Formats: sequence, C-alpha cells, structure tokens
Amino acid sequence: YKYIVAKELSGSSDVTYRIELLKNGYSGASEQLEGADNYFEHTYNKINPRNPFENPVQSSQLDMIIHVQGQDELDLLEEIFAGDEDDYILQKKIDGSVVWQGKVLNDLLEYDEGDYPFPGRIIAKDLSYLKGVEYPLEENDEKIIVTLAGALNELGFGLDIYTYTNWVENNQSDTSDDFLNNVYNDTYAFRNYGSSTEQGDTTISQYDVIDRICRNYNLILRQSNNAWHLFHISALDDPTSVKRYVYNSSGAQQSSSNVDLTISVDSTDLY
Repeated sequence: YKYIVAKELSGSSDVTYRIELLKNGYSGASEQLEGADNYFEHTYNKINPRNPFENPVQSSQLDMIIHVQGQDELDLLEEIFAGDEDDYILQKKIDGSVVWQGKVLNDLLEYDEGDYPFPGRIIAKDLSYLKGVEYPLEENDEKIIVTLAGALNELGFGLDIYTYTNWVENNQSDTSDDFLNNVYNDTYAFRNYGSSTEQGDTTISQYDVIDRICRNYNLILRQSNNAWHLFHISALDDPTSVKRYVYNSSGAQQSSSNVDLTISVDSTDLY
C-alpha cells in the first residue's frame, strides 16, 4: 500500500529497512513515501536487570514517520484516523525479510496543522493492543501453549511461536519435551471473580491472560524475527546450545532442536 525505505551503514555493508503500511483488502500497486526525521522508531519495553520479570510481556511499538508534503499525504493520515483499528498494520523488513508487525492505532496519529511540509507519525503496537481485547468467560482444560497461542492469535498475524524453556513438571512423562506442551490449565481461572451472586464474574483482557502466564512460569515474551519468542532466563545458561521448541500459530508443536543464540558483534556495527 505505502512504504518508506531507509538505509544504515553497519560495518562495511548497508542494511536496508523497509517500513510498510498495509491496508486490509487492498490489492493495488504500492507507493513509496518520503521519510521524515529519522524515518522510523522501534522500541520495546525495557527489561530491568534487577527485576527481569517486572515487565515479562515485552510489548513493542513501531513509528513510521513520513513527510506530509501536500494534500495526498494529509488525506492518507485522515483516512487512517477515520478507519477501524483492524484496517491497517505496519510491517518492518530488514534486507527484505519481515521481522515485526503491529496494529496501527488510529487514535495515536501525530501530525501538525500548519504549512507544508511537516512530519506525520503513524504508530503501531503489538502486544499492548491486546489490552483492549476481552478473554471470554469459559471453562476448558488446555495446554498452556494453546492458551497463549489463542491469545496471540487475536492479533491476526499468524506467527509461529518459539519457546526456550528448561522447566520440567513433576508428572511430565517426557522430560525432554517443553513443559508448556505438557501442563494443562483451567481457563476458568482467567477472570475477575464476583464478590457475590449479584455481582458476577467479569472478563479480563487477552493481554492479562498472557501476563499472568508469563509471571506464573517466569517467562519473557517478545516479537522478533517474524515470530513470538518465549524465554526462560535459566534456559540460556549455555547460549551456544539452547533447546528451542517451535509451534505453529495454533500452539501445535512442529519441531525441537538445540540452537546457538550467540552473535559476533563488530565494534563498528550499530546496535
């Protein structure tokens, strides 16, 4: 639909960033816009090293910053503002590969009202969007990973889930498997209990469900490299050989393997 391109020198080579604004149902040609200021900003919730589970759900935000040079760009911003939150997503690519996507929040648009040109900021979020999506009042026994997958699927991204865990449940028959694929929870617990029969139970958000699971099991969740990643810090004791379990977006396990999570950092590279 619309996109901007930015390049950055990393070591001796260029890294190409492409920020795409995608419109639901659009099938026409794409159009490049001119980026403004630093073109885009991508931020995550910060991890407190003294209390890493203070923010276990690592929500992130991507800002696409364009030059509003005339009525066409202004019409685009006003179209987004008048649309629904399911109409647009922002997608971030690095050297042609998708690494992140998020829902555009039309009420967070930022732009000046004055003479052209001026910067316009289109803002998208991933996990924090789920704070506005209710978890239904239901009672099911299901695997932890299936509950997580169901909540994440409310975003509609269809991303795989990678888990890096080393906990083992006492009654787990296969101790080499991911405990998230073996332990069941009762979804009846995901609600606010009413204080009396007159004041019945009320719903919580899909974000709250994810947050409760992460806090209960010491997990840290974030989106990167076009997938959801769930970490146990204790599983990273030897980062050259970490057990990784891969699930599809429905929470069905696809594979498992040991992976090396280390990277080489050159002093001239930008991070």
